This record gives sequence, structure tokens and C-alpha cells, in this order.
Amino acid sequence: MEPGKREQHYLRRLNTRGISRVIYVVLFTFLAVYFGKLHYRNWIYMEHRVREAKQTYNEKLNRLEELKKEKRRMKDPEYVAKIAREELYFMKPGEVRIEVTPDPVTEK
Repeated sequence: MEPGKREQHYLRRLNTRGISRVIYVVLFTFLAVYFGKLHYRNWIYMEHRVREAKQTYNEKLNRLEELKKEKRRMKDPEYVAKIAREELYFMKPGEVRIEVTPDPVTEK
């Protein structure tokens, strides 16, 4: 090869390498941004799901404590009798149930 052609060939090769490097950098940057954004979106979604799960867990835990308290109260005969009278309208032997209803004429 002649010296002039050799230099042109070297410059073309150098130019081709530079362009390919720029393309690689742009491609890598695009992929990094795209997958970073995708990962960030998934992370936000998962954080939301974790928050919901914790809230549900705490609600269930509170409900469990309420049920444990109710279970302890159900061992008390007086409490059971009270519930039976109020909710199931049970009466002791010899009692008569009297229910008072409001007068519709005087209510208006």
C-alpha cells in the first residue's frame, strides 16, 4: 500500500471504530434507562403491595385480639346471660317479656 492510501485506510478504520463506539454507548444508555425505568416501576408496585399486605396483616391481628377477648368474656356466665337476654331474648324462668314500642301517632 502507498503511504497516502495507508493513511486513508487508517482514518477510515478509526472513523468506523469511533462511530461503532458511539452507537454502543447510545445503545447501552438506552437499555440502561429503559430497564431502569421498568425496574423502578416494578419496585413502586411491589412497595404498594407490601404496604397493603402489612395493613391487612395488622387488621387481621387486631381482629384476632378482639376475638381472643370475646372468647375470654364467653367464659363468664354473667356475660353469657346478658348476651342471651339482649340478643336472643332469653328469659329466666317465671319472667314475662314486655316490649314497649313507640306510639306511631305521637311520634309524628
